[in-house]
Amino acid sequence: MTDISTECPSLWARVKSVLVSSRENQKMLQDVYANYNMPIEIRESFPSHIEEVFLPSAEEIPGEMNPCQAAVVDNENVFRLLEFMISNINEKLNSSSQTSDEAIMSTMHLQSILDRLKAYAEQDAEIFKARMQACLNEELRMVAIAGASNEEPMFMNGTATELVGQIDEQQKNSISIHITELLNRIAARVDNEDSNISIIQETQDHFFQTVENYKRRENEAKLVRSRYGDSLPSTDGLSVLGSLPQSVVSDLSFQGQHHHHAGSSNSSPHSHSSAPHSPVDSTLNSVLVAEAQAHSEVILAAKTIQGNREAVFNSLTDTVGMMEVLKKHILVQIVEWCSKQQSYALPLTFSSCSPATATTSFQSSTSSSSSANTSSSSQSTSSSSLVTQGTVAGGSSAGSKDASDGFHSMPELLEQTLNRDLDKLQSWCESLCDSILRTRYQCREFVLLKETVPLQATDDSSMQGLLVRVNTLLKDLVEKTFIVNKQPPQILKKDSKFNVSARHLVGHKLMNYLTNASMTHSVSLGNVSIDLYYDYVAKNIINGDCSTKTSTTAAVLTNNQVKNETSGVSKYSSIVFKNLVLTKLKRTEKRNAHYTESVMEEKLRFILHTDITMTSRSDLMLQQALSSSVLGSSQLLKENDSITFRLTSMSLPVVAIVHGSQEPKASAVILWDNKFANQFVDPFKVPDSVYWYELADLLNSRFVLGGEVNRLGAEDLSFLCSKLFHNQPIPDNPSDKHNKNLVITWAQFYRGLSPGKNFTFWEWFYEITELMHDSNTKTPLYIRELWNKNYIRGFISKEQAKELLMATQQPGTFLIRFAESEKAAITISWLCYLPGAVSMEVYNLKPFTSQLDMALDAFSKSESTDKERESDRMEFTADS
Repeated sequence: MTDISTECPSLWARVKSVLVSSRENQKMLQDVYANYNMPIEIRESFPSHIEEVFLPSAEEIPGEMNPCQAAVVDNENVFRLLEFMISNINEKLNSSSQTSDEAIMSTMHLQSILDRLKAYAEQDAEIFKARMQACLNEELRMVAIAGASNEEPMFMNGTATELVGQIDEQQKNSISIHITELLNRIAARVDNEDSNISIIQETQDHFFQTVENYKRRENEAKLVRSRYGDSLPSTDGLSVLGSLPQSVVSDLSFQGQHHHHAGSSNSSPHSHSSAPHSPVDSTLNSVLVAEAQAHSEVILAAKTIQGNREAVFNSLTDTVGMMEVLKKHILVQIVEWCSKQQSYALPLTFSSCSPATATTSFQSSTSSSSSANTSSSSQSTSSSSLVTQGTVAGGSSAGSKDASDGFHSMPELLEQTLNRDLDKLQSWCESLCDSILRTRYQCREFVLLKETVPLQATDDSSMQGLLVRVNTLLKDLVEKTFIVNKQPPQILKKDSKFNVSARHLVGHKLMNYLTNASMTHSVSLGNVSIDLYYDYVAKNIINGDCSTKTSTTAAVLTNNQVKNETSGVSKYSSIVFKNLVLTKLKRTEKRNAHYTESVMEEKLRFILHTDITMTSRSDLMLQQALSSSVLGSSQLLKENDSITFRLTSMSLPVVAIVHGSQEPKASAVILWDNKFANQFVDPFKVPDSVYWYELADLLNSRFVLGGEVNRLGAEDLSFLCSKLFHNQPIPDNPSDKHNKNLVITWAQFYRGLSPGKNFTFWEWFYEITELMHDSNTKTPLYIRELWNKNYIRGFISKEQAKELLMATQQPGTFLIRFAESEKAAITISWLCYLPGAVSMEVYNLKPFTSQLDMALDAFSKSESTDKERESDRMEFTADS
């Protein structure tokens, strides 16, 4: 076989690097190819040729999962690939002249691969195509997971779209189309299996008829033999029938032994004669011929059954393999949905959520995946924030979603998008679940048909393995499609009421199936419980290292159990916990390795859990499914009758607080986790440091808070960057993603004090955002309106403000900015002549804090305000 491994394109090169790093990955890839009956040697020897056919362009393989590529493979190219590999292996075999044992074994192995490829080329090129696509998709997935878990790109964004390779809408649509096509193909195969099972049943019914016919012919022949002796020709060779049940064919399977015994016990000299005692007339001959013909018909019917069974078994195996691949693709989409849900989340306490307001507009750039330096709604240039003698034309503000329902707050349009995507995921999951349930029933029916007519003493391990695969497939799908669709508030106040909702994407389909199949199936449903655990405990539960029954909860919750019910009207399986109350929080003990001094840094998770037990009745299924009078039970099916689904679903991280003063720090913990946790690799693992441009996106997400406030502009972000990196030179455009030198740690962001101040950068920034969003007073609404109309310059230093104002040389020009010396404060810098002065100077008012509402009210009526009274109220300060 020609070795062209030196020409390996990117995918195979990446796969090899993954295999080198882990023996487990090597075994995993070998199992993938073995499961699809594909020789992995052809992948090793023809990497570039295979990828040219199945992955058209190397540029389209960034190393991340892109299953839609396999949907456009040309069948003609597949056939040419098979011909090329067959020709290449033939050359290798013909050129081999070594006679060592090792060389002979290698030649035999090559011949085996060659025979398999020839079979694909002559009969099953479409199956070869499907299996190779499945194997390549597994390679893509393996490379994506390995790349995402690599510690080198430590400062990754962590959002689903970046992990999957910046999939745009067109690619997402391609993946959706690909999944839908696979679902349709699998459903068609399952429909076809119903017909194939029916054919097997018909051939077995025909077999019983041929057996009955043979028994009649055999009885007639016995009368002839009793008259003319055992020298007449006898039928033999029924060993193919194996050990048929006595109730089916009497002692047919022991016919050969019967004749041998009769011959050995006969002492008559005629027993060795080659001719009968008397001449056999034509009537007698016809009896013997009819017996032989009936015997041949039995053998032929048995072989037909055998052939049909092998074909159905292989077809079922292929269908299960396709469903396993499709299940992985769908689960990846579910993880991506969960990642979006987390990135869209707004870390508000329930008590601080804004009341409903009229929503006039929404900017889609509030998504965490948007780049801060490319926002279309960024703050205007500095000149537009300078007020001279006129006014600046402004825009409109946007509203926020009503959060009074007790769930986690989220922008309305984003929530609508998530719900729409979740509906699509549910339709995929239900379609796949339906196919799996039908295939499981077909496999069980197939086993019963085999055991009704056991033609050979066969090894049941292959069928046992298939049943286990189907049960595992169903169990995985049922357990991994139970998700929290409406999150609790991520900053949770003690003794406050809140709600949590979960949705089981296959629950309605599963319950509907079990209800319709109540004669052959029974189901046991437990109550759904919700408990709160510390992050490290939740990780062990989700990973299966411990159970909810044995784990210690972190808090006492009221109203934490509900019935598991399915709504027949909405066709959703939803579980809603209403009026949950956290009444008591248990702190982590100091001797625990996970103990932290700050309560706000202790993350917790809600875990919803319940059990569903599905039991299949093999005996009743046999009576219902088979028309044959031969009844029995199957030990093989009894071993696979019952499945217990252990459903667990985990919420986003939450932080429990007891006082509103703890909210700023708790908000930082949640924002950092929402932005940088990687749902695909480890949702519990959050990086300790990130690039500045990633943090800038986080700050923007907090500032706009769902689209009701305009985003920060490039100049705003540059100023914020200079405050964090006050001892480091800042490039012209620090938020450019190519700037890899600006790295901020969690400790700097969360604990680092601002120079000369007693508060941290985050506390200062958080309080400014509260000016924009706090609905407890009317004052912030003025701030928000002024910001959205570009009347506030905002994030600019005192020195920069002075330069900007002096450049205008127009007395009376002023700007409004956020004060650096105090939290939650604004100040006004303006250019003017003071009495007796010969030159203009820039002056700064003392920051407005507690009297902000009165000052802004005066400012909004400045045209009619008495200038003397206004000057009396103003207090100059050099430190603002």
